[in-house]
Amino acid sequence: MSWLSRLILLFLLYTLSYSQNYEDSNRTDLLKEANSTENSITSENKKREKLEAFIFKNALRDYSLGSYYEALDEFLQILKNPKSLFYKKSLLMLGKVYLQIAKRTGVKKYLWTADSYLNLYASKKNNLGWEYYYTKGRIYETLEFYEKALAHYKRSLQKTEKEEEQTNSIIGILRVAVWLKKLDLVTKYTIVLNMTHLKKEQKKEVEFLKGMQLFVDEKYEEAFKYFLKTYREFESYLIDNPNYYYLVAETAYRKGDIKFAEQLFRRILNLIKNREVLNKVLLRMGDIGLKKGDIKTAVNYYYQLVSKYPKSNEAMVAKLKLISLMYRDEKFKKMFSDFFEENEFIKNSEVFVVKTLVKNRTNYIGRYALANFGVITFKLNSNKLYERLGWELSLLSPDRMDYEQKEYIKDLWSSYLLVLEPERLCKLYFANEKFFKNVFYQNVLIKIAQSLKKCKKESKRLALLKFILDKWNTDQNRFLLAEALYDSEDYENSMKVLDKIKKRECRYYKFYGKNCLMSDKSDEKCLYMMRKSKEICKVTDFEAVILSKYSDLLTNKEVPFEFLKRYSSKIAKNFEKNVVVQKFVKKYSEKLIENSKYRYLIKILEPIAQNLKNSCYINSLLAISYIRTGKMQYAQDLIENIKKCDDLWAKIAINIYEAEKLSLRNENE
Repeated sequence: MSWLSRLILLFLLYTLSYSQNYEDSNRTDLLKEANSTENSITSENKKREKLEAFIFKNALRDYSLGSYYEALDEFLQILKNPKSLFYKKSLLMLGKVYLQIAKRTGVKKYLWTADSYLNLYASKKNNLGWEYYYTKGRIYETLEFYEKALAHYKRSLQKTEKEEEQTNSIIGILRVAVWLKKLDLVTKYTIVLNMTHLKKEQKKEVEFLKGMQLFVDEKYEEAFKYFLKTYREFESYLIDNPNYYYLVAETAYRKGDIKFAEQLFRRILNLIKNREVLNKVLLRMGDIGLKKGDIKTAVNYYYQLVSKYPKSNEAMVAKLKLISLMYRDEKFKKMFSDFFEENEFIKNSEVFVVKTLVKNRTNYIGRYALANFGVITFKLNSNKLYERLGWELSLLSPDRMDYEQKEYIKDLWSSYLLVLEPERLCKLYFANEKFFKNVFYQNVLIKIAQSLKKCKKESKRLALLKFILDKWNTDQNRFLLAEALYDSEDYENSMKVLDKIKKRECRYYKFYGKNCLMSDKSDEKCLYMMRKSKEICKVTDFEAVILSKYSDLLTNKEVPFEFLKRYSSKIAKNFEKNVVVQKFVKKYSEKLIENSKYRYLIKILEPIAQNLKNSCYINSLLAISYIRTGKMQYAQDLIENIKKCDDLWAKIAINIYEAEKLSLRNENE
């Protein structure tokens, strides 16, 4: 091999060796660089994780302190990194934060935002725990979707791992069960709760819960005892739950403690930021002004709603209440004419009311508009408006009416209904009986019952009076029912109702005696009642005297004819309209006939016959008396009158007359 060839071979070998060494060296450098980069990335991740852990910890602390907006910003910061270890937990916590913000502000959109975050959390979590279902329950409860809330609280109960969680779930179930009026659930879970060890916070919730149950049952005096304790000892709980604070003040209002209710409502205005609650408070403050007779203050509160929060439901109600003030007093319209000059809803109030009713017929506002429309109908007294009002009432579901709506309608309508003619009142009542029973006090319902009697609707009258007695268990209402049963000829049940009356005066004994008389009862009790009426009642009470004498007839005691002579004019005057007098005369007359005392009978019946020219019974007995005393000429005219009568005594009189005529003819021949 030549030297040149050797040189080239050595060069190639060197080149290959250098290249290999270079590549080995470069690979080592790359590995070092890669390791360095990896260490750097790991370090950055750890820093980020530490930072996120710090932010999450701060967010939890802010949430627990009630600094919800700070917590919101911190949880949202964590969401910027979907790979964060705290991402899922932050979704759950954002649901809880937005729930608290919604409770504090009264803005419902925050509840839906809370719900959305929980749904996103659920989509990224395989196994949902207690906290998720419980928070969902709280959201739906705040939205007043009580059935949904109940389902989630029950699910949360199944997911509990701690006693505290179990207790909170049970309290949640009880709260919504109370609003849903599910007494079986309330009873069941109350028993479970009584066997549970409660923490201080849970105890105050349970105390308030007892008040809620009584509030729903409309036992406001008893409910307020529990609410007052919460107000005095745990006001912070009420501030955290503004709707509960409103409930305390509203209960004071409903039980009639207007002064304290006003104090509580003013405190809510100072402490609470929940817009929904504040609007309701402003409306109630206006109502309190009216109750105190301070029209100017009432108008100021109503108008504050109208001007500052025009899109709220309460502002619409305030407009309707301002309009209603004009119905109450024309002076009001003049007094505030300048104040309302610029307001279209006042200038064209009737149009505004009708439009509001049509647009909101099935919702919260519509029931207030219906109240105003009713007043327009009563004032204009138009048949078409009454027909329309009846139709509107037929569409109304009384079970869905709030206390405030019932109160408003009752205040506006009662004075009109108490003077409304029976036919129109009956028609309105038939349109929605349940509405009237649920809304009005007994004075209006009794007026309706009286109208039903005039409308000849005895079965509905009886049903209404039974309802009144069940709701207001008084002797007066018991007597009204007994009277209705008497009018329906149900004397046995009428007496059963009378037996339960505690305060027994003249009216009671007389009416009991009338029931005995009409049912032809003559037992010891009935005889006692008839006689007692004369003892208890005034000497001048003619009906009581007649009842007493009727009892004498039943026991075969003699009733002196002198008695009849003394009262003959009164007997004649009252015979047609008084059933007691009728029964007495018939009983006494038949006894006189039995004893052939026809001359006495003539003296009793003649004055009555002069007032009642066409009485089949009186004319028949009188004809018989004339025939038996030989006064055929007097009997003849009466016989002609009673020939058209389909009456047993008329037939007897005619037969006696014909027999007497035949006897006289035979004698003459």
